[in-house]
Amino acid sequence: MKKNILLLTFLLSGSLLFGQNNSFNFEFDYAQFGYDSVSNYVEVYYSFNQASLKPKITDSASYIDGVLRVLIIDTLKNDTTINREWRVTHQLVDTVDIRTKSLLGVVGFVIPAGNYRSEISGYDFNNPTRKKEIKESSLMQNGNSIRTFASNDEAFLDLKTGRLDAILMDNYAGRYYISNINKDENLYSVISGEFGDSFAGVGIRKEDSDLKTIIDLALDELKTNGTAKTISIDWFGADLIAK
Repeated sequence: MKKNILLLTFLLSGSLLFGQNNSFNFEFDYAQFGYDSVSNYVEVYYSFNQASLKPKITDSASYIDGVLRVLIIDTLKNDTTINREWRVTHQLVDTVDIRTKSLLGVVGFVIPAGNYRSEISGYDFNNPTRKKEIKESSLMQNGNSIRTFASNDEAFLDLKTGRLDAILMDNYAGRYYISNINKDENLYSVISGEFGDSFAGVGIRKEDSDLKTIIDLALDELKTNGTAKTISIDWFGADLIAK
């Protein structure tokens, strides 16, 4: 099955806010699935690097504890929809290669359709100053969702693994990814339509009129003799040269 890509000017991006100790290694991702005609089922996948957590030593064993906090706010109603914490406890048996080991898990809940702001954070239960917080915006309508990504790579990863049905992004970046990075044009299809215009050009100072003339003539020649079209197809898989 081909994945759909909607091409527009720029991909939206979320923001990352780190806690007091930037070495705290906590990551998360989430997926949204249609639950019914008015709701989505949301799963949050989390990962705590074991070396980032302070052990609690008892007479019988040593334990590490990570805490996942999920805050989801309905921005239209200014109401808190989800505000929960989950404590993840793990007994340390072997500390060999602890830096490569993580506490992994998933939590899930049902959310009505709406416009939301989420704050996902993880912190060390035994040292709460060690934490990491991530903020994102998400829109869910009639069991479907629209979310933002910090990078094109993250968006394409979710599309490729089936967590997304389509991406709305810059025309040049999307086609470059398909033709040069993913290199599997049969996996994706580009949806045609009026989603906005996207242009690229050469920036020069206003007073450099002679240089502008030289550049314009060179570009016109490349367009006339077909070189620009050939370059565009080679790098983007299509003729994107403005006519």
